[in-house]
Amino acid sequence: MIRDVTGLAVVLGAILLVLDLALRIGALITFPQGRRPTAAMAWLLAIFFIPVIGTIVFLLIGSPHLPRSRREKQATMSDTIRAVDPGALDLVTEAPDPPWIRPVVRLNRRLGAMPMLRGNTTTLITGYAAELAALTSAVESARHSVHLQTYILSLDETTTEFFDAVTRAVRRGVTVRVLLDHIGSWRSPNYRATIEKLTSAGIDRHLMLPVQPLRGRYQRPDLSNHRKAMIVDGERAFVGSLNIIDASYNKRANLRRGLQWTDVLVELGGPVVYGIEAAFPTDWYSETGDYTTPLPILRGSFDLLISLYAGPVWEHCRHYLSSQGSLLANTSHGDASLAALDPVLRLVATVHQRDGGYRLDTAGLDGYLIPRRPSAADPDTIRRQGRGIAYTRTAFAYVFEFAGARR
Repeated sequence: MIRDVTGLAVVLGAILLVLDLALRIGALITFPQGRRPTAAMAWLLAIFFIPVIGTIVFLLIGSPHLPRSRREKQATMSDTIRAVDPGALDLVTEAPDPPWIRPVVRLNRRLGAMPMLRGNTTTLITGYAAELAALTSAVESARHSVHLQTYILSLDETTTEFFDAVTRAVRRGVTVRVLLDHIGSWRSPNYRATIEKLTSAGIDRHLMLPVQPLRGRYQRPDLSNHRKAMIVDGERAFVGSLNIIDASYNKRANLRRGLQWTDVLVELGGPVVYGIEAAFPTDWYSETGDYTTPLPILRGSFDLLISLYAGPVWEHCRHYLSSQGSLLANTSHGDASLAALDPVLRLVATVHQRDGGYRLDTAGLDGYLIPRRPSAADPDTIRRQGRGIAYTRTAFAYVFEFAGARR
């Protein structure tokens, strides 16, 4: 019996020795790659002198990168944004600008996919009460959508009015999507009450960078998403340093000493709102895998969309339909041709699929949906033959507005 125990101990000792050597050699090879020399040396010292603890800590916070799946989703959304309007960069740099701006624009486009756009308006808002009031008023005026992304979201006496406005928006049919940083919001005293409020109001909310290993969702707990933005109807955007929480952050020490955070909020209008609106679905897609959050392709709203496929394009576009508009998905060119012949409707744009994304086109609309055979250019023939008719030019989807009185 003693021999068996001794033999087992020898085997286990040999295994541990091999593992220890493999760990140290592996650390020597991998740790210096992609790290500053000081950081690599610190990790190597930890592994060599406290191997068990050092390995655990490294597995928790050692990697400077987000999980590969998140990086792939980010790349997908960046490619999609570039494909929406690949000529935007040229348009931005056509006007006479100082020489230094061109490389800045290219760098911005290359790193984040977003173009730099002119023609914007800015309104600076200061003072915690005024900032929360501006956000609340914007939510109250929302007609179609409210997209909120923030580092800290907390229900307290100061933010109750804002939460009530969001709840009322949901009740009147506004699409409300909320992203809140997991660790940032979890550390606030009212985290559980905040989540319960969002859930009971029927708000579509998700955590950013969640640290939930038991649910299979884990990344470095010291990484957070500090984006703070709210976009209303794709027309107004608010950005700044403001978190949705009392200015004291509900910390006892701050309350006792009378300390409050001072933040700044900026309301933006114009083309830049489209860039902020497009940044939101990037994080939304990373957290949910939902690719249907709309990418802005039109100013305002339209009355009728006819799409040939019940796919992502109409999921994007349907959010821009007017309140009394209609959407026909998974249909045919014939339906669009009938709409084009209707004197009440006017074709205002076509949507094309290019390079994995969708691009809006408003040029040459008169050349679309014309039957190649003149005898097929009447509504009865189109209804009878349906998909059997060939047309001069076709698109992936067709956007119409009412040109006259509604029937």
